[in-house]
Amino acid sequence: MVKSLLVLLCLIPSFNYAQDASKPILYLNEELKQIDELTYSNKVLKSIYREDIVKKDSLTIKRLRKAYDFGSFNETELLQVQKLLHKYLNIKDFDRNIIFAYRDSLLGYLPYKNSIQHRKKLDEFDVISEKEYLKRRKQYDVYQKKCKKFAKINNTSPIYIYSENVEFTFKTKHHTKQKIPNILKSIFFENLKYGHVILKPNGQFFYYSFLTQAQTKKMLESDWEPFIKDFNSVKSNSKKYSLEFIDKMYKDFERSMREQAMRRIKQIQKERAKSKNLSSPKTGRITPPHCYTHASY
Repeated sequence: MVKSLLVLLCLIPSFNYAQDASKPILYLNEELKQIDELTYSNKVLKSIYREDIVKKDSLTIKRLRKAYDFGSFNETELLQVQKLLHKYLNIKDFDRNIIFAYRDSLLGYLPYKNSIQHRKKLDEFDVISEKEYLKRRKQYDVYQKKCKKFAKINNTSPIYIYSENVEFTFKTKHHTKQKIPNILKSIFFENLKYGHVILKPNGQFFYYSFLTQAQTKKMLESDWEPFIKDFNSVKSNSKKYSLEFIDKMYKDFERSMREQAMRRIKQIQKERAKSKNLSSPKTGRITPPHCYTHASY
């Protein structure tokens, strides 16, 4: 009996896999339009996209999601967008960069606890207690004091926006979240659940799902033409997959973290030599700066 049960349990994963393999697959591009498998397979390898997979009873949906994107408004379009931003988000200064931190849904603790998908987007795979949930929201809020200084130094106005509030009652002290109307969502965040957009005074804008803080600073203060050229080359060239400026971002980030780690080791060694204390010192945790790096609320 036990042996038969074990055989059955071993077969269940194979059966589930066979079921999934037999389901038809629907391939969608970043605009949620159907495309063929070959086109999808080529695009999903590019660093400008991410893949979302949704399994239904009758089929599997694979869709592309933008990881990075550039756009621009002409003079007339920019004036219209500025009027909308003033009307709905009370933005008045358009001579500065504007950085939008966006999440589609603000979730209170219970909806958050029950949403595996939401936790995954925040890299919070664990099911946390309400106390821990509030602690993380508070930490994010407190950190915005530094981020506002970072934005000010870089001639930037930070705007925190969302589409839907689902039982989110946490009171923030250091930043204010505003509800974005559908008309503005369709301009900057259509078919997207989260991310940032940098809008420059000249009408250029850049969407990203993740950057390091150093790269965010670079995007705020640099001419984008080399980046746009790089992006368009990856998007149009079937044999090019990686954004050079993003690859460099990760290499610079890794080098920076190694340098910080070495400085910390030397500091610990110096403290030990000075105090002649052989006990293990408090090493602390090297936390990379994360202002406007990803839309974690």
